[in-house]
Amino acid sequence: EGERVTVEIAGRRAETTACDGRWLVRLPELPVGGPYTLTIRGTNTVVLQDVLVGEVWICGGQSNMERQLGPRPGQKPIIGWEREVAAANLPQLRNFFVPEVTSPTPLSAVKGAWTVCTPETAPDFPAVGFFFGRAVLQARGVPVGLIHSAWGGTPAESWTSARTLATLPGYAETLALMAERNRDPEGA
Repeated sequence: EGERVTVEIAGRRAETTACDGRWLVRLPELPVGGPYTLTIRGTNTVVLQDVLVGEVWICGGQSNMERQLGPRPGQKPIIGWEREVAAANLPQLRNFFVPEVTSPTPLSAVKGAWTVCTPETAPDFPAVGFFFGRAVLQARGVPVGLIHSAWGGTPAESWTSARTLATLPGYAETLALMAERNRDPEGA
């Protein structure tokens, strides 16, 4: 509480004070590209290397977005995936995989890490995201980050807040089930 935090990247600097264990800074516009070093100073110092500035896209949805570029048991392989993977030396294309976790309320943190696109990592990139991200990277010449948040077989309602569903006709039963599940997540 009350800790002073300073963030520096690419010659830009911002400061703030932590409140309730959280803090937020807004940096001046950064030049596209990198890699940059991001330094966060407070009581401790954290240094992040190989930080890029560019576009970030969410790859969210169901099984069609969940499907990775490489082989998947029980499914036909994507035609030409081996050729695509072999040529996937794209250091300015990154993927962040969001683990499948349910929660009745929005979460403030997620476990994961950014993965650089290489022939070794490309098979685990979302296929649609890989082809889209590569096209954006080639067309615009800016680094591209993909946030892979897909879960096959989920209904569209699971991607919608209860507050929004409450404004739509026909969702009273679904909302009641959600509320019961939130009261007793283990179903005991």
